[in-house]
Amino acid sequence: MNTMIMKRGLSLAIIAAFAPVSGLQAAGEESQPTIVEVAQSAGIFNTLLAAAGAADLVGVINNEVPKTVFAPTDAAFAALPEGTVANLLLPENQNALRSILLYHVVMQPVLSTELTAGYVTAANGSAISVDLTGGVTLNGNAKVVNADIVARNGVIHVIDAVILPPSQNVLNLVLNDPDLSTLAAAVSAAGLADTIAGLNPVTLFAPTNQAFANLPAGTVESLLLPENVDTLRNILLFHAHAGGVYSSGLKAGWLSMANGGSVEVSLANGPALVFEGGRAGIVAADGVGSNGVIHKLDAVLLPSSTTMVDTLVGDSRFSTLVAAASAAGVVDAIAGLKGYTLFAPTNEAFAKLPAGTVEFLLEPANKELLTNVLLYHVVPGNHYAGSLTTRNYATAVGVDVVVFTNQGVVINGSSNVVTADLVSGAGVVHAVDTVILPPANAGDALAGMPMFSTLSAAVDAAGLRATLNSPGPFTIFAPTNEAFAKLPAGTVETLLKPENLQTLQSILLLHVSEGKRSGGDLLAGATPTLGGQDLMVHYSGGHLMIGDHAVITRTEIPVWNGVIHVIDTVLLP
Repeated sequence: MNTMIMKRGLSLAIIAAFAPVSGLQAAGEESQPTIVEVAQSAGIFNTLLAAAGAADLVGVINNEVPKTVFAPTDAAFAALPEGTVANLLLPENQNALRSILLYHVVMQPVLSTELTAGYVTAANGSAISVDLTGGVTLNGNAKVVNADIVARNGVIHVIDAVILPPSQNVLNLVLNDPDLSTLAAAVSAAGLADTIAGLNPVTLFAPTNQAFANLPAGTVESLLLPENVDTLRNILLFHAHAGGVYSSGLKAGWLSMANGGSVEVSLANGPALVFEGGRAGIVAADGVGSNGVIHKLDAVLLPSSTTMVDTLVGDSRFSTLVAAASAAGVVDAIAGLKGYTLFAPTNEAFAKLPAGTVEFLLEPANKELLTNVLLYHVVPGNHYAGSLTTRNYATAVGVDVVVFTNQGVVINGSSNVVTADLVSGAGVVHAVDTVILPPANAGDALAGMPMFSTLSAAVDAAGLRATLNSPGPFTIFAPTNEAFAKLPAGTVETLLKPENLQTLQSILLLHVSEGKRSGGDLLAGATPTLGGQDLMVHYSGGHLMIGDHAVITRTEIPVWNGVIHVIDTVLLP
């Protein structure tokens, strides 16, 4: 798609200010203005800036999180019915104004060449339709008149009309559609009206009246009885997906539903959802509401009753895992989970453990340890192989696993997924070839990682290993060996002398904070340390930094009692 031709009438000064850039500049380069600074210098966004101020959104638009802003000009706001802008700027209408403005923001940078026909989800959760016929048009009426204005924290596309979010939510679309009256009655009987209205965004796969009529005689009447409300709720929630998926975004594969189950999307012979015992075709797509989208179905989806335990028991490769779950007393707990993912070690995985390990874990005295090991393989959410990305995932014991997807799916660098997507009615099972053992506490974990050998020696010399091995949780900013080597010659040796114990302790405790803080948490404000000083973490030059010199080179290495962030400079009081 070619870059949009600018509307005639823009001054030469504005044209110069909006000169297109070939690509996004790295976030944090101070020479590049922010989105708000670009808008302020342009002179044609005065109404937009005033509205952002009234909605208390200037900080949101101006923060360093990369984003796209579809920016209406002053003329676009002036084209609204008389009095509309003045009314929206009133304090009592702030929520409505925020929703409208956030409807112009997409929380990722998207250049004009990256836009595709279909829908994008705005920051308020609603969908914006994108038409690429003869340029870029949003929601059928707002044209992009100048594209790809690159700022330090994202990109601006200038539009010639204000786009307004849908006025009805998904629930109201159902209630006002005669073809969905049976579904509306079922939602009411199940007490799910507030739940569906509150999901944002949501994709609702809505069976038509005829779809309900195709069920065996008496089924609908039975489901509407008060004594069957739990069954009805389970069925209806099996039609809701937490997320906005429009027809252009439907892909073959698994989709997680609000009841914890999964359906398979098939695109063969038209888009459809495949479930245990049937297939439901999409007969009308993309009914857009303020909190999501509706796709009408020609059949009712019926959830499976199988559990993850049923999947394990039915596969002989998991007999050791089943025995271990029984010894730990967690069979019923795992069977009761809905919407979880289990990385399930095969019998061969358990056989790879050192001789006697399995027998040791199965002893009654080690039940708590065994339980922790098993639950370390359980992750909240239905994570299909195709949806896993390289990042940390929280487990059922509160300690993260690290998933790598560069070559297949590997957990914690050593456990490979050998069979993916064994989907039950309650979750997802992936067979893995190695038992995933929980990490050590922070003190012992540092001692086991060669890149922290100097730090570990200092921790031991300061008598702080027991502190770092205590329950915590802790956040450790861990300088590498190279970080210590940057200190003046002889500094480390001097600090390790017994007479300098207090100085060494004060330096090390400056690297420790109580509580488990992720990379995102660090940006929320000052981070207090056990050394009595606060650390200020900020984003600059594409990196998280502590102060002006220490770069956080890797975030969130999980340990049993917290998390480690790797830094390239020793912090000094």
